[in-house]
Amino acid sequence: MKILHIIGGLAKAAGTSVFCAELSNELVARGHEVTIAVCNPDDGDLYSLDPRVRLASIDAVVQSASSSDFDLVHIHALWSPVLHNVAKWAHNKNVPIVWSPHGMLQKCALKNKWWKKLAGLALYQWRDLHSAALLHATAQSEVEDIRRLGLKNKVVVAPLGVRLPVSTNRTIEQPEQSNNSQGQPDARHGDVRDVPCERSDSDLDGGREGLTESIGKKGEQT
Repeated sequence: MKILHIIGGLAKAAGTSVFCAELSNELVARGHEVTIAVCNPDDGDLYSLDPRVRLASIDAVVQSASSSDFDLVHIHALWSPVLHNVAKWAHNKNVPIVWSPHGMLQKCALKNKWWKKLAGLALYQWRDLHSAALLHATAQSEVEDIRRLGLKNKVVVAPLGVRLPVSTNRTIEQPEQSNNSQGQPDARHGDVRDVPCERSDSDLDGGREGLTESIGKKGEQT
């Protein structure tokens, strides 16, 4: 499958960037062709990508890509006229859209600069989300945020994946034990023993895997 991800940027410190990049890395590892389009692909502070992931500018994609270039467009985040223009382009090309709001429809998020978001919902954002083939939520609470706005799209619930370190060996040292007046171990210290922690790079939260399966096949939808 030829997949186009659309995101404003891939800054290393942004959670949406990490998710988009790691999902793309996983997709190319499974044999898909993946392009990530951002506003400025020449930004030097980009999250690390698999060499097989192609990086492009949003403007270049919208201006030159044809309907046969991509099988799917996955848009990340909300409230951007740039993302709105990509959604219009995808609809005109009849390319299905997966949209990840990334929690931006939560009540607390909507209260921040609410006047701008209310205008955005009325002008383009609700219509763009309504026409998406699939919406991605990270938890059931986010499904409720989506439904509260009257959006009846198919929704896949897939928590964000986490890649653990290659190997982490930690031990919890037992504190010096003291005795109470009866000569018994003091219960305040609890029962603390050396506990080794072993993690493998292959340990991956099921969320990213679940969304990968949904994109490649037609995952479980709500």
